[in-house]
Amino acid sequence: MSYLSELISLYPILSLINSVILFFGLYYLGEKIIYYLSIDKLLYSVSDIKYQNILISVNFISAFLFISVLILPFSKILINFVGIGIYISGIIQIFKFKYKDLNLNFEKDIYSSLILITLVGYFLLSFAPITHGDALAYHIDVAKNILKEGSLPNTIYNFHHLLVGAGEVIIAIGFIFEAEQFNNLVQFSGVLSIYGIFKKK
Repeated sequence: MSYLSELISLYPILSLINSVILFFGLYYLGEKIIYYLSIDKLLYSVSDIKYQNILISVNFISAFLFISVLILPFSKILINFVGIGIYISGIIQIFKFKYKDLNLNFEKDIYSSLILITLVGYFLLSFAPITHGDALAYHIDVAKNILKEGSLPNTIYNFHHLLVGAGEVIIAIGFIFEAEQFNNLVQFSGVLSIYGIFKKK
């Protein structure tokens, strides 16, 4: 057991803190990807861009790292390097973040109140530890194998390993920092993405 694992077993809140830092890191990287690829006009036509930052970065990072896991012998080093980059980006984003950046302008009516309650509820729900069956059956196992070996598991004893995809790489990045809730927050970004589309329309 590493020093970080021992520390988080004593103070579980550190897992959530690390998860939130990584979450903000994805937001920061999403901003940069959108800017450098000049896809802001394309996204702006269908959504409020701020709510797409995290999903944009997740898709780019998972595609890039999943290909590296499949073909590169040094993918383990690459995953750790990218994870550290996301973590540093998260710290930068936290210091520059302002609440008004979210642009949560709700009218005072029942529908807006329900949307706000739903968003906050899903956000708080994402703070929970991993308990769903498919994650416990194979997502976590595969993510830890990617982090440890730098490759997908090749055992024949768990047929669930055939169900893996690029998402396990993102979970593996969370496990670098023992950030158990990181993948839950990534899933929550999907709700934010949908909200951004409805907000635009």
